[in-house]
Amino acid sequence: MRLAGISDLHYPESKVDLGLLTRLAQEGRAEALVLAGDAVSQFHPPLLKEVFTTLRAAAPVCIYVPGNHELWSREGSTAAIYERHLPELCEAHGWQYLDAGPVLLGDVALVGNLGWYDYSFTDREMFPDVQVALGDQMIAAARGKKPQTLRIGDLKDEHLAQKAMVVMPDDAMRALGLRPALLRWNDRRFVRLGVSDQDFAADCARRLRGHLKDAANRAGRIVVVMHTAPFGETLPPAQHPLDALARAYQGAGILGQVILEEKKVTAVMHGHRHRPGTYDLGGIPVINLTARPDRGGTVTLRDV
Repeated sequence: MRLAGISDLHYPESKVDLGLLTRLAQEGRAEALVLAGDAVSQFHPPLLKEVFTTLRAAAPVCIYVPGNHELWSREGSTAAIYERHLPELCEAHGWQYLDAGPVLLGDVALVGNLGWYDYSFTDREMFPDVQVALGDQMIAAARGKKPQTLRIGDLKDEHLAQKAMVVMPDDAMRALGLRPALLRWNDRRFVRLGVSDQDFAADCARRLRGHLKDAANRAGRIVVVMHTAPFGETLPPAQHPLDALARAYQGAGILGQVILEEKKVTAVMHGHRHRPGTYDLGGIPVINLTARPDRGGTVTLRDV
């Protein structure tokens, strides 16, 4: 079976051409299209309708996993968006909402969900002595004052949960032209889970395990589709302290552990990284999808 995979459209800001993606999937004779999240940059039903309506012609079956950006809203319940509004939009426009359960296509089952992050991919070892300003100390840093700081090597999950910090380069880094840099992960402003990131990631893993068991009883092969990364091994090495810290919000190792428990998994697809590529993880291809033209992305075609 041939799958067409796309992710992280961030329509319309990225200027992605929905018609072109549709034609590429059609020309590639895709039997199913998988959209692995961040179709838009915030929850906006008219824009989502436009994406779903245009892409629906790409393949006989269209399957959707939401991304963190579809949960963004300035008010209202994140749970209501995830559990009610997004599934309703999918049903209204002929899409399968993968978070609700496996989709069977012949002998192949597609299984997955949004996934989330639990800070387990944070790289505290590449730049352990680089200092970070948190909380009100960020204001001191912004004003050019010397803030109180913590070493990256000493950061704990409760610090990363703030999702905002200023990286303070040491003298050697300053000599290379590096200046204080702000890391701000805007899920902190626009997503209201009602639980911790770790608890939400664990719930995604629990549901994933149940759906994998269900699929294994009904299919010979399983393809897992998530938005966030389930394997830290497939993330590129940190080249800068900001990279090392941003890994905290890229995915969760618990998701990968659950995937590897099921022997019928033959491929994994995910988005979120905005960098296309395929990695081999013990014989399982892990495919990072993106369709953003400004990041070298397009439709990924894969026989599974």
